[in-house]
Amino acid sequence: MVTNAVDLSEALEAFRAHKVMTIEQLSTLLGISSRNTHNHLKKWKAITSYNQNGRYYVLPDIPEFDSDGLWSNDAIHFSKHGNLRMTVVHLVDTSEMGLDGKVIGKLLKLNPRSFLSHFGKLPDLLHRKKIGGRFVYFSRQVARFEDQLRERMEYRETTISSLLPDVAGIRVLVEKIHNPNLSVEQLAKRLQNQAVSVTSKQIEDFFLCHGILKKTPDSVSL
Repeated sequence: MVTNAVDLSEALEAFRAHKVMTIEQLSTLLGISSRNTHNHLKKWKAITSYNQNGRYYVLPDIPEFDSDGLWSNDAIHFSKHGNLRMTVVHLVDTSEMGLDGKVIGKLLKLNPRSFLSHFGKLPDLLHRKKIGGRFVYFSRQVARFEDQLRERMEYRETTISSLLPDVAGIRVLVEKIHNPNLSVEQLAKRLQNQAVSVTSKQIEDFFLCHGILKKTPDSVSL
């Protein structure tokens, strides 16, 4: 069945009203094959979702992209940078000191374990380096990678030094060695009883920065 200009105009209006649609929904709306519908989507320069298996489309004038070039319609996510792979590479390349899996997942509103493991097998896309017990993803561009790594290590050193005073840090480490099975909450309470001013959050961050604490699969193995 061939659609006329009025049909296409009405279809575009309906498409905008729905904001996002699948190719199957559009094919039904237009009364034409999926192949012909795909041709229309190309002409309209429709954007494909980077999740939901790329099943959803949106017209380019609909999304209000954020500063990272991302936009969501409920649980359907789109990027001005392209598909998921291209988007991750762009986010990492433009970051100041690389990105770990937890941050990438938060930006993309996706579980990082569902996709980041593939990037470790694609060294031509990103450089992956384990720092402080977790993987951090850096640009594959040599100069950019060196700048990002330097920024990451400087930030890490500053963060570690600001977490706990040297004396408190030593007390935490000694207590951990003597009582390896205590949780961070139990360690904090034990040290507080010894007049050491420290919180469980400080101990947790201190251990994570030193690669002592394996907090979650997301933060450690990605």
